[in-house]
Amino acid sequence: MAELRDQLQATLGDSYVLEQELGGGGMSRVFVAQESALGRKVVVKVLPPEMAAAVSLDRFRREIQLAAQL
Repeated sequence: MAELRDQLQATLGDSYVLEQELGGGGMSRVFVAQESALGRKVVVKVLPPEMAAAVSLDRFRREIQLAAQL
């Protein structure tokens, strides 16, 4: 678990600071992060590679847009 968090933080760099894992299941893991530039909290969803290959980019963008409206 810590390994994924460390890898994700390294990928995000200084743009986002991971704060905590909200949860996850078979399809994804979800983290709360602080966006450094704007100082706001955001949610970061991570899909396993095998799932990411199967999910279309358009579908993923739609999900992000819907979640952002909440």
